[in-house]
Amino acid sequence: MKDFLTSEAKKVLLAAADGNGKITLTRQNGYPWVEVDGKELDRGDVSPREAQEWLGGLNDLENYGYVRHYSGDGTTEFFEVTREGYRRVAELITTTSEVEGMMPTRAFSDED
Repeated sequence: MKDFLTSEAKKVLLAAADGNGKITLTRQNGYPWVEVDGKELDRGDVSPREAQEWLGGLNDLENYGYVRHYSGDGTTEFFEVTREGYRRVAELITTTSEVEGMMPTRAFSDED
């Protein structure tokens, strides 16, 4: 099955896979905030539409099986990259130039 990941979904997946594989979704004042390795991916003030784009990207990743929800209390939810997610990251890196500019600077270094 071919996926059609948004740029937000790709950024979340790539950043999580490059870090500890964990994603945190926090809802404050009605807005979702997506964090990877303790860093907000939607930095600064975002519009309700932008906030929903990030949330939609995370939902897409879960629906495709690239991340799985493992804990949460309704206000803060925790996700982790799955085996399929890491495989998809490898495909993104090797098959598309679209990834340039999306990868964090530590991108899969041998030092990890």
